[in-house]
Amino acid sequence: MLTIHQPNYWAYPGLIGKIMRSDKFLFLTKVQFDKSSWQNRNRIRIKEGWKYLTVPV
Repeated sequence: MLTIHQPNYWAYPGLIGKIMRSDKFLFLTKVQFDKSSWQNRNRIRIKEGWKYLTVPV
């Protein structure tokens, strides 16, 4: 089974499992950047609730 993953700011926790279940894994790096997607930000849990971490582009 071939699986493909597009880069994010931080990889999601299931990425390692996705790679382990694959016969072949492709890390797709040539993608169109979408400012409103998760390519440059991620949400983390903090004591007060949720917080977004964003990499300026």
